[in-house]
Amino acid sequence: MLLLRLLFLLLLAFIAWRAWRLFFVRPSRSAPPPPLQDMVRCAFCDVHIPASSAVRDAGHAFCGEAHRQAYLARRGPE
Repeated sequence: MLLLRLLFLLLLAFIAWRAWRLFFVRPSRSAPPPPLQDMVRCAFCDVHIPASSAVRDAGHAFCGEAHRQAYLARRGPE
């Protein structure tokens, strides 16, 4: 009989705890994900990078200044 009372009290405590969490504890809100960006391909190494961080020259996109210079040196003046 004592075990039955103990189980009943544990069940009652569990229900009270769940009710407390349901009505009084607000769920934490995480930060919204960053907005999606358009991706462009580097004309030298074919790596895709966000368009906002691309270095542009003569209608081409590059992942950095070094690749822009290497592309222009390999291709020659247009």
